[in-house]
Amino acid sequence: NNGYMWYECSYPDLQQTCTANGNISTVQIYLTEQRSGMRWPVKLKGFKTAIVSSDEAPPGCKGGKGLQTNLKDSNRSSCTEDGQHYYIYDTKFLTLYLEQTEMKNLPIGGVWKGKVKLHSNSPAQDYFANITLNTLDPNHIDVFFPEFAHATPRVQLDLHPTGSVNGSNYAQDLTMLDMCLYDGFNGNAISYEIMLKDEGRPAAGRRDGYFS
Repeated sequence: NNGYMWYECSYPDLQQTCTANGNISTVQIYLTEQRSGMRWPVKLKGFKTAIVSSDEAPPGCKGGKGLQTNLKDSNRSSCTEDGQHYYIYDTKFLTLYLEQTEMKNLPIGGVWKGKVKLHSNSPAQDYFANITLNTLDPNHIDVFFPEFAHATPRVQLDLHPTGSVNGSNYAQDLTMLDMCLYDGFNGNAISYEIMLKDEGRPAAGRRDGYFS
């Protein structure tokens, strides 16, 4: 319990910065995608919530929502109902969170890891929080064709007509295509499902249930 308690949250050696805007602090750290090694900055939001712990405090001062301040605010504040008796906000709780918009800004899906460091002045102690984000990028799950440089190519087939002119005739071709699958999880997925569909039209010589 310490009314003057605050947190140091800027560490240049860790590439961690900390700024305040009113009663909210913004802590920027770097996350690393585990497969590619890509690093990306993310911003955490944080604040302290101070409450009055004294049993003698009136209902309007004790408990409740408390007083919210940024992480570096070291001012000791007090609460009063009658203007004569003051009660110190002597117990402070830490809140540190990552907004969903920051997760959406990650450039690729994958397993992202990082760490945030805070130092309390009283008691003098370092705090570390390890962060792991398992992110999926569903908007970029694709079967990619390297030869065509995009995921939806139109493939020119070298068709060879087969059959008689007056009877059942059709055209066929055998074309080999290289393809890669991006799972939206930077290759961390443990299983894949791909659905292939044709137009459902009959083809000479093709057995029922076969695909072409």
